[in-house]
Amino acid sequence: MPFQKKYTQLPNPWNVFYARARSQALFRKEEWAFTPESWYKLWQDSGFAELKGRTRTGYVMVRIDRIEAWGPHNCRIIGRMRQLAGVKTGQY
Repeated sequence: MPFQKKYTQLPNPWNVFYARARSQALFRKEEWAFTPESWYKLWQDSGFAELKGRTRTGYVMVRIDRIEAWGPHNCRIIGRMRQLAGVKTGQY
């Protein structure tokens, strides 16, 4: 039996990106308030969707308040280098 795609409403490979992000949050026992559509919309509205990635020049999603859930009300897209600098100082 072939693998059944769970998030078919998202274009490929965004369905995989969403599934990985959600799985990582649940693994770290962090709350997840995104729907696939709201997560994809946040990336598309940011203008950096094509630059998403773990490279030095890539863009990542971060939470504004680390206590609250991952959701459209609490996340934004920033550059990877800015995120790494924020980890060191404790702010973005």
